[in-house]
Amino acid sequence: MKDVHNNNNFFSSWSIAGFDPSCGSGTAADIKTFQALNVPLQCIATAWTFQNQNQCFSWEALSQEQIKLQIEALLESEFPRIIKIGMVGAQKTVELLGEFLSYSKKKVVIYDPVLCSSSGGWLIEKDAIQGIKEKILPHVDILTPNRNEVELFLGKKIPSEEDYEEAVQYFLNLGVKSVLLKGGHFESQMSCDLWSDGKEKFWLSVPRMKGASPRGTGCTFSSAIAAYLAQGHQMRDAIVLAKAYISQCIRLSTLASLNYSPWHKNLNDFPLLSKLFHEISKLYHFPDCGRQPLGFYPIVPRVHWLKKLLSLGVKTAQLRIKDLKGIDLEEEIKTAVQISKEYECRLFINDYWNLAIKYNAYGVHLGQEDLDAADIQAINKSSLRLGISSHSFYEVARARSINPSYIAYGPIYPTTCKSMKFGPQGVEKLGEIRQLIQSPLVAIGGLNLDRLPQVMACGVDGYAVISDVLDHAHPLQRCTDWLLACARPLC
Repeated sequence: MKDVHNNNNFFSSWSIAGFDPSCGSGTAADIKTFQALNVPLQCIATAWTFQNQNQCFSWEALSQEQIKLQIEALLESEFPRIIKIGMVGAQKTVELLGEFLSYSKKKVVIYDPVLCSSSGGWLIEKDAIQGIKEKILPHVDILTPNRNEVELFLGKKIPSEEDYEEAVQYFLNLGVKSVLLKGGHFESQMSCDLWSDGKEKFWLSVPRMKGASPRGTGCTFSSAIAAYLAQGHQMRDAIVLAKAYISQCIRLSTLASLNYSPWHKNLNDFPLLSKLFHEISKLYHFPDCGRQPLGFYPIVPRVHWLKKLLSLGVKTAQLRIKDLKGIDLEEEIKTAVQISKEYECRLFINDYWNLAIKYNAYGVHLGQEDLDAADIQAINKSSLRLGISSHSFYEVARARSINPSYIAYGPIYPTTCKSMKFGPQGVEKLGEIRQLIQSPLVAIGGLNLDRLPQVMACGVDGYAVISDVLDHAHPLQRCTDWLLACARPLC
């Protein structure tokens, strides 16, 4: 999603849900979530509920005509790009919304299937569930049911989070594009949610907060996903950010009410991300990089560059070889490790973790795509340091779950480096990432000496540089300038 539809640079967003007079769920919770995240929202009511903070007594569906008039009134301005659906209630409402959702393909639909209240009462006509499967689910980009709702759809119990795998496929077979199955109703120590689109999957986990059981968590979580999508975030980032936000809401809540303050960017709320369920509890402990900050961190393609820069006093470097194989590759890495030890340089070998282990390198650096193939446990046992690249909130959450020696983030600025598949992230986002991780943070992408003060102000620990040294007219002098600049304290 790139284009925007209003002057606030947000995608136009609707909430279609029930009205809760106690303002703990439904459209009220959606409004509070969007306001906290500073995103405009318009609402359409599907039903009146008669409830307080403790119990839902009854509900009444609005007529098709009443809902249709609300839709037509809002369509006078623009068609929504983000549509968050909650309680639909009646079968006739399901039919109307199914017809409405078929009008436009240029939209993202988030559906949180509200089927029953926290106190146990039904919030939908029971025969409408089949209608939801046929009329609404084929239009849904992300479905966000909790355990109880999954069991109602499947018609059977789900004993544990591990049984979510089967449920995901069930919903994908019904036409849903992706599914986020929430794990809040389990008794495990970690609150674990599973997302999948049938091609890839991941688990999000945060420590479960004892004693906290406020209402409206499901509405708020799905609304936060919608709000972050409206801000222009990609789906995976929106889910990660929404998980962090709902964790904050629960942590700061009273027993009955969620706290809807703006997101504080607290690392204690930021989730860990694992590709497999059994990896959630797996703890790695990679060695740190010592007391001296990583500092100036040139990335070079060959040993001859390494010799030149290390002789000038470079103490952190990375060898990134892209055009050698077999014996030639191995000899280059072997020689690089030997030279780095002579100069007492912290040398990270990019990608080739097996050769880094074989020749006892200081460390290895892996991109996100390499994490699936690499033997992280073997790297950990070898006592090598590990650096991991990241380019988004999703990737930072995954890197944090491995607890590496450092996390590299970028590109911060526009860059000509072909390996950078993401656009420039900017120093503001770099500052946000700094707040969300405890590991040392290395900035990379488009860095030069003019931009260095902005990057240093974000509190990063290292500055990865390629072209500003290697492509400079006087690379050795440029290297010396970098070393001096990184040694000066930030005023």
